[in-house]
Amino acid sequence: KSHADYLEDCPRVSIMDKVLYACDELAGFVTACAMVRPELLSGMKAKSVRKKMKQKSFAAAVNRDDIIRGAEDLQVELNEHIQFVIEAMNEVAGEVGEGRVCQASRDVTIYGHEIKAGMTFATFDDDIVTVGRDPLFVLIKLIEERADGAEIVTVYTGEAVTPEQAETTTKSLEEKFSGFDIEVVHGGQPHYDYLIAVE
Repeated sequence: KSHADYLEDCPRVSIMDKVLYACDELAGFVTACAMVRPELLSGMKAKSVRKKMKQKSFAAAVNRDDIIRGAEDLQVELNEHIQFVIEAMNEVAGEVGEGRVCQASRDVTIYGHEIKAGMTFATFDDDIVTVGRDPLFVLIKLIEERADGAEIVTVYTGEAVTPEQAETTTKSLEEKFSGFDIEVVHGGQPHYDYLIAVE
């Protein structure tokens, strides 16, 4: 509870309290940054995370003040803390599944699957999972197929997804899935309607 500022009766006293607070929002933000990079976490630097922090529309639900305050509470320099979190996450990146939902702009063959222009398809860890016409339907099928046993699924909406569509996505996913935590955040990534991280 101590990592939630809105709970006034839970001060951050122990080092564990402070570490949880310092890493909670930052880990979510670093994940958002990774999901819009072809190389994901590999080679990511604190400088690029700081640059994304200045873009208010990117992962807008992440509180930047919490990230800054967390590093201050630990008495470490912000760039050093960000880089430490990046490297720690990179060590366990193999435990997080990653999926993508996008629309084919032309007829293509991917991993042996023929996909017609205009169709939406989902991949997960480089496998084609499902193909369909509606991106939200494809997203739901992707989560159904690959989130078994998950604790947390984070969905990042792309730049083409309107706020109204994002709201519909959130409601649909919350109604459909109750066995794990699901969060929908604005990623703003080009090309992909949705990116997902399954933990």
